[in-house]
Amino acid sequence: MFKVESDILKQAVGFVAGIVLKGKDASPVLQNTKITFDSNGLRFETTNTDISCLYTVQRSFVDSKSASFSTTVPALKFNDILKKIGNEKISCKFLRSSDKEVFVLKTAKSKFLLDCLPSNIYPSSRNLEYSSNFSIKASDLLDAINRVKFSVCTDEARFYINGILLDMSGKNTLGQDALNIVSTDSHRLSIQSVISNVLKGEISQIILPRRSIQKVVDILALAREEEIFIEINKTKIRFSFGGCSVSSNLIEGEFPQYQRVIPQNTSSHAIIEKSELQKAVNSVSAIFSGSAYNVVKLKFVNSTLVVEASRSNKNLGSDIGIAKYDMSCESNFAEPFVVSYNFSYLMECLSAVDSKYCKFNFTEPTKPCLVTPDYSLQAEPQPKESEDKKQTTHSDYKFVIMPIRV
Repeated sequence: MFKVESDILKQAVGFVAGIVLKGKDASPVLQNTKITFDSNGLRFETTNTDISCLYTVQRSFVDSKSASFSTTVPALKFNDILKKIGNEKISCKFLRSSDKEVFVLKTAKSKFLLDCLPSNIYPSSRNLEYSSNFSIKASDLLDAINRVKFSVCTDEARFYINGILLDMSGKNTLGQDALNIVSTDSHRLSIQSVISNVLKGEISQIILPRRSIQKVVDILALAREEEIFIEINKTKIRFSFGGCSVSSNLIEGEFPQYQRVIPQNTSSHAIIEKSELQKAVNSVSAIFSGSAYNVVKLKFVNSTLVVEASRSNKNLGSDIGIAKYDMSCESNFAEPFVVSYNFSYLMECLSAVDSKYCKFNFTEPTKPCLVTPDYSLQAEPQPKESEDKKQTTHSDYKFVIMPIRV
């Protein structure tokens, strides 16, 4: 028998349970989590063949004099039990007979018996060789992935953009070597550059599948201010931290040459207060509530921006409602400039920009627009440390959005 604090056990099982296969067609053993107890601690492992998770509870957190063992228990059932137990103290026991294995959980007033499957039938972790590796601060990578993941393509047929690109040979806005985190669905493109001492190996780019993103976010959130160790080969990537790891298959395909999509030498721009533009777009969008039509028009005239939306009735051949919102902005347009965007794309872009003001850089109304954070109109002076961080992280976010022709 051994005892583990309930919050530690919940975190461990919750971390690995999220990827287990569900449904009648899933192999019974792949619906289980493998539990191993030895001198190194208590390890929980799951895999669904595409993604694998490992969480290690260090030996010092386990109160036990019992012998080592290895078995597998139903992962989702185990996780549900721990959620419903609450913060009660938990003791665990593994029982094995000639024909059966049972995992027992006990609290002061309750007892749960889970039938086990032998660990020797669980898929073994292969000792893969990784040709490239590097470390990066987990919170920097976490912020970058969270800032770009909304624009990942969800169309499974376009598999080569069905994930996030990690470009180890990227450059930031200052031309420095950086890790570029990129996503696109062909209508929009998000890029976040992170300064890191990435080792240049034979692999310069990999595509992390969309279905793996959440587990990578989970381990990055767990590590937070610590360094995360990343290993890569041609087909797989592994993120490791403090006895925990997430491994994922990679998308085997060629990501589009995203640098070619970024507008260059933009001749016109507008600097807009982000929260005010969010309010404006959200306000006028009420006019097409319940409609598939969700286009927002931006009209720049001198220092005024008119945000407009309308809803049409094709049968009547005319608009049945128009909404407008006037606000001020700073721009350099010599003549009125009008451009239209998908409402959702615009709002998601604004949510990702981490600054009070954002800068819209234009060439023509029918060409892609480049949106970046802007600190030139920042009202309050920022501490030097904060300014440095903005220059190396926040200001290195770019968003490219395609206009809609109306």
